Amino acid sequence: MVRRLTPPGALHRRAGCGFISRMMQLLKSRREVDDLLASPALAVLFKHSPRCPVSFDAHREMEQFWLARQDVPIYKVDVVQDRPVSQYVAERTGTVHQSPQVILLLGGEPVWCGSHYAITAHEIEREIHDLGAP
Repeated sequence: MVRRLTPPGALHRRAGCGFISRMMQLLKSRREVDDLLASPALAVLFKHSPRCPVSFDAHREMEQFWLARQDVPIYKVDVVQDRPVSQYVAERTGTVHQSPQVILLLGGEPVWCGSHYAITAHEIEREIHDLGAP
């Protein structure tokens, strides 16, 4: 029997089957950003451009992170489709806007920020470990 493997990056193309909604919650409004920042929990915020090849690579890293750490919620902002929301995230977190960008939040406060090729599943996991978070 031949087992067909999912090619890298195919996970994000399967939005129709609901995979993305389980993996990353899309933030589409300022209110949703405010709700996230009011949460005491650890969370990952991923700012993604569907037009950028570097962002595509970062998306794959986020998929790998999610597969390893499904206990950590991931929130995603599409910086092209939801530019005002992306700008609001930068304003509220005090981070300089970049894309792709990951902002690690603890208690609604940014505790680590990485962009471009600094976004790896391993690096995010290391930062969480360094915080002493489970």
